[in-house]
This record gives sequence, structure tokens and C-alpha cells, in this order.
Amino acid sequence: MYTGPLYATDRPKERLRRDGLLQLAAGTVCCALLVLYLQLGTPSTRIIYVLPVALCGLIPAAYWLIGAVSALRCPAENMNNVQKENGPGRVLRSCTAVWIILAMALLGDVIYCLTQSALTDEWPGLALLLAAFGIALGEFTQARDRYRHIRMTAPGQEKPPKPGKKPRRQP
Repeated sequence: MYTGPLYATDRPKERLRRDGLLQLAAGTVCCALLVLYLQLGTPSTRIIYVLPVALCGLIPAAYWLIGAVSALRCPAENMNNVQKENGPGRVLRSCTAVWIILAMALLGDVIYCLTQSALTDEWPGLALLLAAFGIALGEFTQARDRYRHIRMTAPGQEKPPKPGKKPRRQP
């Protein structure tokens, strides 16, 4: 039996369902844009500034999708700590990682464009990275807002003392 703290959100169940679907859609679009950027074959996808960073962005993006599915399954009330951290908490942490990683990839792509004067060849990839960055940053702000609305409803109970041991005195 779970004896830890319970959490609830002050948002209605329909809004939670809609928010979960939006998280899932935004994560899918962000993953698709990142994969499309890597498949584009522009010169910047083959340099050390961008390629490893963009490939590393796929890992938290996958966790973003897993967290969005878990957030869809979370109850609005009587949510335990595992459900809270595996659903809305995972989406928040993954969105944070994705937008930071995409910002580094975008910076590497801009540096490449400025040093090589290759903006005419690079603008589709730059636009895809910028779109994925915008989606991740927007979803981060929304996930942070959703996570703030989760409050504790019942504190955790202490475990009963084992037989034969004296309970601790409270100071």
C-alpha cells in the first residue's frame, strides 16, 4: 500500500487530456523536425559543431514522448510521487534538455553559416532547427506552467515502528 504523499492538480480533467495531447503532438513534431534536419544532407549536418549535438537531442526528445504518454495516464487527483515525476516532471525535464541542446545546435549552425558564407545552402536546415527550437521552448514554458499547478493534497505517513523497537521521540 502506498503511504507517500498524494498530489492533485487544480485543472479540470478535460484540460489535462488536451494538454497531454498537445505535449504528445509537440514532441512528435519536434522529433520529426530534428530527424528531417539530420536527413536533409546540408553541409552543416556533417560538421562537429552540429552533428553530435543534434544527435544527442534525439535522446531527450524520445523521453519527452514517453513522458507525454505517461502524463496522459496520470489522474487529476490522488497522483502519487512516481506518477507526478514520470508524467509532468519528465516532460518538463525533457523539454528543458531539448531546447538547450537545440540552442547549441542552432548556434553551431549559425557559426558555420557565418564562417563559410553558406547561408544560401543552409537556410532550409537553419529554418528546421529554428522551428524545432521554437516548439521545444514553447512547450517548456507550457510544461513549467502545468507542473506548477500540481499541489500536495495529503502528506506521506510515517511507517509504523518495527516490533521490539522504541519509536523515536519528536524534538
